[in-house]
Amino acid sequence: MGSIFSGTTDGSGHVTFTGLAPDVYSVQATADGYFTAAATNFNVVGFVAIGGSSKLLYLRAWPIATIVVRVGREWVAVEGETTLIGPQDPDPRLSEWDRKQLLRDVFSAAGGTHDDWDAYDRAMAEEGRTVVLISPGRMYTNRSR
Repeated sequence: MGSIFSGTTDGSGHVTFTGLAPDVYSVQATADGYFTAAATNFNVVGFVAIGGSSKLLYLRAWPIATIVVRVGREWVAVEGETTLIGPQDPDPRLSEWDRKQLLRDVFSAAGGTHDDWDAYDRAMAEEGRTVVLISPGRMYTNRSR
């Protein structure tokens, strides 16, 4: 279970719980909690948000977020600047195939699998799914080691 905090234009916050919200697919990718973004080659934390969500509206206005991932009693938080890559937030460095692959990579990195990737790609496009990448500026945890 995890949660994502993003600020709003009025200074308040917007929180999404990743274990409960249907509009968040993934939060971490590798054993060290990072996903290497194809667009940047830097370690980032990634998740996928549904198009038209308040979360994306807030992140466009204020591109900073904190994501917290919890396993049992242990948690880790990552704060940093966000990059959005999706239908309303195209990245000129990525082709259409690269954008589809990035959605697949984030989904797969979180443990997701799919029997029909073409159907997956169509569903992501119809729902306006957007990849959100958080570049770690600060990380902290409750683990003692």
